[in-house]
Amino acid sequence: MTRGEKSLLLYLEICLVDWKGLVKSVHMSKEYSSVVASLTEQDFIKFTRLPLPKLTEDSFDVAPPFTHQVVFSEKAWKFVHRMRRDRAETYTKTFEVKKEKKVIPNFSRSNPKGLER
Repeated sequence: MTRGEKSLLLYLEICLVDWKGLVKSVHMSKEYSSVVASLTEQDFIKFTRLPLPKLTEDSFDVAPPFTHQVVFSEKAWKFVHRMRRDRAETYTKTFEVKKEKKVIPNFSRSNPKGLER
């Protein structure tokens, strides 16, 4: 899966968690329409346009309005969870590496960043 496809899935996951699956399509680039179609075709996600009554009910109090709704399959949830977990582990490893370096603050003009040991 490409970086763009992963990014799209993470955005859609945020929409599911924070906005009850409602999506603002203005936040998606035009290239993503083919990706959404492909993922829908594979039954990875269900992506539908909101009917007009639903649009007027929920959307016009926020700008820009919600235009679509997304639902994830079980496979999509597992995939997105794995991506989030991998990202978190990457950050944790970075933190551990930084934690291992000991820096003694030295604020003299000759070495403003401190000495590394």
